[in-house]
Amino acid sequence: MKRREFLKDIAIGSLLLNVKPSLLAQGKNYPDLALIQGDSPTQLTKEAIAALGGMKRFISKGDVVLVKPNIGWDRTPKQAACTNPDVVKTLINLCFDAGAKQVKVMDNPCNPARRTYVRSGIQAAAKKA
Repeated sequence: MKRREFLKDIAIGSLLLNVKPSLLAQGKNYPDLALIQGDSPTQLTKEAIAALGGMKRFISKGDVVLVKPNIGWDRTPKQAACTNPDVVKTLINLCFDAGAKQVKVMDNPCNPARRTYVRSGIQAAAKKA
């Protein structure tokens, strides 16, 4: 590296160190986690995603999205071993509202997939969305 290049790089670096952090920040600072309380899985999901900055923060128009709920067990929604189907349906709808081209729902269940997807109610919820 030539002396002139070195001095130029040092000068640029010094200028960047003096810039206010707010000028370098891009957008709002959103939390990594949201705590929402209530009884409606649909409403809880919508409020949680909104608290995290909205689905458009994560999805751009034309994206293909994978929603990976817990569909691991051959259990009914009432048994609450898997993700609530209303949560999955709401997430899918929020993805489409944010501009997703396609939304896929997948998991690698412990019990046979052909049973867990149906019995958990998630297959029907995904098709309704």
